[in-house]
Amino acid sequence: MAITRVKGKQVKPPYNRSMVLKMLLFSYLWNVSERMIAVLSNDSLSITLFPGLGTDEKASDHATLTSLKNRLVKNGGLKAYIAALVFILYIVFWLIQ
Repeated sequence: MAITRVKGKQVKPPYNRSMVLKMLLFSYLWNVSERMIAVLSNDSLSITLFPGLGTDEKASDHATLTSLKNRLVKNGGLKAYIAALVFILYIVFWLIQ
């Protein structure tokens, strides 16, 4: 993974938010924690490919998933979080038709 410089410090580049939302969608649909979906994403090929990760890429960790979910809930409320997940479902079903 490439390293990015931010204000003179070396940091990992941010994850693609759509990929993180897709992982949160899996955790919501399967009723598992963010920690468990992160483990499953690194273990299962089908879960790895759905968010758009390559087979050689590592999925985001549970802290990233939890952080984004908490920001969505805090800033837009739980309805916005559910609406984002429903929107992703709509797009997925539209793409597979």
